[in-house]
Amino acid sequence: MRSDKPRISPNLRAIPNWHLLGTQPPEILSTKLVLTPPAPGQQRGAVWAEKPLLYNLWTADIDFRATGPERAGGNLQIWYTAQGQEQVGTSSIYTVGRFDGLALVVDQYAGSVGYHSFQFRIA
Repeated sequence: MRSDKPRISPNLRAIPNWHLLGTQPPEILSTKLVLTPPAPGQQRGAVWAEKPLLYNLWTADIDFRATGPERAGGNLQIWYTAQGQEQVGTSSIYTVGRFDGLALVVDQYAGSVGYHSFQFRIA
């Protein structure tokens, strides 16, 4: 079966211009990336751009699918931050230190597992 989507990796070992991190290596498939392959809990994966964004106007389209046991947990975090790989790495919004940027979080518990207060400024 042929897909109309372009391949994201020429060799299924790396994605050009991106750095992959994870508690387990992210799985590169022909047209998608699996950040947290099926495994016991507390898995984290990250994809960081190797080059800074140099455009004033841009759009990010993100398609994601979450599957797992009936009572799966976790969240999805989308970061736009300077020095992301160095300052954030695979940390979550609940464990990261100081960073310069913005994080969007999709969390089934809305952060209610513990109380967290965040302050941010968009310049």
